[in-house]
Amino acid sequence: MARTRRQARRRWRPQQYASSDDEAQDSFRAEEEVQENDSDLGERGDADEDQDPQDDPDDGDDPDENEDPDDSGDDDSNEEDTDDEKEETDGEAPGSLTPGLASMGRILRYEKKSDKSIFNKATSKLDDEGFDCTSDQFLQIMKALEHRGNNFGWNDTGGLFWVLTPGRQPVNLLHSYGSVSLPRIQRYERTYWDSGNRKSQDDRMLYECIMNSLTRDAKSKLNIHWEDFQLGPNKLPSGLCLLKTFIREAYLDSNATTGMIREQLSTLDAFIPTVDHDINRFNNHVKMLLMALHARGEKTLDLLTYLFRAYNACKDENFVKYIGDLQTDHDMGTKAIDSRTLMSLAEKKYRIMVTTKTWEAPSAAQEEILAMQTRLNKLSDKLAAKTKDGKQRKRKELGADNGSPKKKVKFEKGKGKKQMKEKPDWMSKPPPKTELNRPRSWNNKQWHYCCKETGGNCGGVWRVHLPKNCKSKPKHDDEKEPAIVAKEAIDDLVGGYYSE
Repeated sequence: MARTRRQARRRWRPQQYASSDDEAQDSFRAEEEVQENDSDLGERGDADEDQDPQDDPDDGDDPDENEDPDDSGDDDSNEEDTDDEKEETDGEAPGSLTPGLASMGRILRYEKKSDKSIFNKATSKLDDEGFDCTSDQFLQIMKALEHRGNNFGWNDTGGLFWVLTPGRQPVNLLHSYGSVSLPRIQRYERTYWDSGNRKSQDDRMLYECIMNSLTRDAKSKLNIHWEDFQLGPNKLPSGLCLLKTFIREAYLDSNATTGMIREQLSTLDAFIPTVDHDINRFNNHVKMLLMALHARGEKTLDLLTYLFRAYNACKDENFVKYIGDLQTDHDMGTKAIDSRTLMSLAEKKYRIMVTTKTWEAPSAAQEEILAMQTRLNKLSDKLAAKTKDGKQRKRKELGADNGSPKKKVKFEKGKGKKQMKEKPDWMSKPPPKTELNRPRSWNNKQWHYCCKETGGNCGGVWRVHLPKNCKSKPKHDDEKEPAIVAKEAIDDLVGGYYSE
């Protein structure tokens, strides 16, 4: 009986979209025929069940005499009950996985509350936050649309997302958006989008779903190109055309895109610093590039090399060492690693290190260097403070803090007080030639005129050292000032010193 029911059920299968009213009526008639056959089969099954197997004329035993609970007859009865349960399970049609799939293939009547509820659920927001028309959120909205399409049958073979063109292979716009152009979608949409059949209803629900899920800025960006997704003289919106327009504006969609994607994949090591070495964001970027490449029917064979090079460019030494060990195992053939596995392991390692707060943590050597730098900065601050205090004290002693002008003065010790003495006039001019070798006294010291004629090298300056003991370098003819050693310059400031 179970086999007969299955054979009857194979006579009809629900269609994705009825192309005409005649096809829809044929489908409904086939469904009624199946229901009648199921009813006849059910009556026959009930009649068979009503017949007591113990009333068989071939069986002469009385069922009420000496009935043993452990008799094999009970086993036969249990087997019959199990067979009946199997027959009932086999005869029941499988249910839909989602409410949207239950209504798939039939025209919705929005005057009915149930059909209106389907429309409201299909057109609800994909995300509460809303999506921008940018490449950063491109992957998220495409995945959200795929999930919504699975709930309502749009992603099934021959469903809404499939662009059917005579003489060409069907293309799933969600997965291969780079393989179909907007004009081709527009030509396909004009064949049904305003007919009122179920596929046109799904197309309008897709349009409302996308619009409800976009932010205000994203809508403004798309509405500039309204002629690309509003068709016909009445400018009715098209869901598939809106989706293609969104893809074009959110992510560069042109013939040059394939080459640009390959270029970005080959320079992933330069991209990872732009996301602050965040492995999660980096992997999402790679996935988006791969999805865009696959949507154009292309693929890359060097992704694993690009990933190893990018991960090795991270700042964390422990993470780089972990990736290096994986690369060594792969190169030596001890462990086979593909790009998907590498991305998964890298992301898992990153999350563990972030959770344990070891991501980009300084090493022992780096911590020692930081400690030394801190100590050095403290010593520098103390030295700067002492130097500043010393300069302030010196300025105060010189009277700079009281506003007095700075001038070269001489000090001598008196009775507990510093007494200033001005230089005499004879120190500012050379002596007569007859008195070149005659010393003069000032500030309790003997001063000698040091010049070439007296045997010195100071070039004509009064000094406390003897000219014959002069330690200055000989003065050249083109020099205007004598070369003076540091000790003699100090003597000029504080009142001179005695040469040995």
